[in-house]
Amino acid sequence: MTNIGNSNHLMDEERYWLIIAESLADGEHQPWQEHFLIHRLKNLTPDDIIGFHLRTEALLLEAYTSDLWCAAFIMNRGCSDDGFEYFRCWLISRGKKAYYVALNNPDSLVSYIDPTKRFYDFERFGYIPSYVFEQKTGENLYDYIKEDLKQDGINRVIQFTWNSSHPETLQVICPYLFNRMWDK
Repeated sequence: MTNIGNSNHLMDEERYWLIIAESLADGEHQPWQEHFLIHRLKNLTPDDIIGFHLRTEALLLEAYTSDLWCAAFIMNRGCSDDGFEYFRCWLISRGKKAYYVALNNPDSLVSYIDPTKRFYDFERFGYIPSYVFEQKTGENLYDYIKEDLKQDGINRVIQFTWNSSHPETLQVICPYLFNRMWDK
């Protein structure tokens, strides 16, 4: 086994966002960003890779809100539990400003609408730290995370403020997104 204790240290948030910003420097093409992040994380210590993973998990959990789920539902023309996780990965991958502005106002994501894009998700983003950790150490990253830090947003209760059967409730939360993307 690798010489690492069970970790509970999230990567410093500014350092985390700097890595994300660096990954966007050459554009927002997901395969390039993924490739960059894999190589960037490979240069970190195993503890730092765990810290990157834990910071991602904390940001995913913070973004587990009804209003962001509404935005995801509109932007992706529907949104399952897994789809919402992949949407939040996409949101984090857009960088610190996009993330925090969207937390306060999910309708701000209207500025990220790309007519060539069908879905707003980035499933593989969430797997990068565990992939790199295994490549670097031969071990499973989750074996090194303290039990109380294994977060699962799916088990968290959300009080929905919208109902997909009543589109007008989505429009109240995200009027600009709704007007740009909702199929009438």
